[in-house]
Amino acid sequence: MVEAFHGGTVSDPLVQDDHFTCAMSMDVTLKGAGRMEMSELAV
Repeated sequence: MVEAFHGGTVSDPLVQDDHFTCAMSMDVTLKGAGRMEMSELAV
């Protein structure tokens, strides 16, 4: 579904006990949906 990838980032990990999290984002153009920025917090 990705037509073009314009960029993305991943933060440094934040560590607590035996867990970690990273913030991730990407700027993509999707087929039939246009360009959009997406972000998520991965645990």
